[in-house]
Amino acid sequence: MVKLNIGSVVVILCYVTFDGIYMLYTSYGRFNDPTQWGDRTLGVLSWVTSIAFFLLGIVFLWASVGMMNALKLNFKDFYNSYRKLLWTATIVQTAPLFMRTFIILLNQWPAFQKAVDEGDGTIAVYNFFFFLLTTYLPIIF
Repeated sequence: MVKLNIGSVVVILCYVTFDGIYMLYTSYGRFNDPTQWGDRTLGVLSWVTSIAFFLLGIVFLWASVGMMNALKLNFKDFYNSYRKLLWTATIVQTAPLFMRTFIILLNQWPAFQKAVDEGDGTIAVYNFFFFLLTTYLPIIF
């Protein structure tokens, strides 16, 4: 069973509340073209999501480095034996969060969207590498 502390619950509720309120606010009204709704809603939500992934990456990196420093001070033999593995795990677990931030922001660029959407197999290659680098890499490791 997953146990969440009060800080995690507050952050999750704030994030979900902001997304929900913004979706309701932008959905109110009539749009002549579906792209108007997408420009008004999805652009802002993409920025919010990229900020959330960036903050998660910073927090995870900070916590990992803090734990490794504690290991280095208190359990020197253990840290020296597994130093490379600990740093590799930190990088492999943190990098996908920053990659997601970069990819979400890159998707806001019209030239990138056009390049991905135009090719015959481009979207499949994009999706393959996106899920490989941002989802499966931490799971596999």
